[in-house]
Amino acid sequence: MFQHLSSTLFRKKHVDGYLNAWPIIVQFLQQQRIDPKIYLAAYYRGMSGHICTLITKNFRVNFDDIKARELIYMYILDALDKDTTLNQAYEKLLPNITMKDQISRLFIKHMAPRDKSLFERTRLFENAYHE
Repeated sequence: MFQHLSSTLFRKKHVDGYLNAWPIIVQFLQQQRIDPKIYLAAYYRGMSGHICTLITKNFRVNFDDIKARELIYMYILDALDKDTTLNQAYEKLLPNITMKDQISRLFIKHMAPRDKSLFERTRLFENAYHE
């Protein structure tokens, strides 16, 4: 099962490191005058994998701390909102092929809409995730 890790190892900087890698790659491609559109499918798959990895790690590191998990969820959402390549339409762009994709889409489905409190969205997501 999940090994308990110190939550000091998992912070905003860690989330940013995962989710800012792909935007940096797109920026590099643009600087090299390479059309990043030819890599968008890989971009979306990469982001989907990173989101799932962060969710899984969040459960492992913060398994007994709901507030810490909520904070990491907000960091993930904030990073996604800042990603101009995703253009805040990520729920329609992420693939739906692998289990990781399905977990990432489930996260987006429950966490991205801002019509409920973070607490409510977290409960909805985590209940759906554990089904």
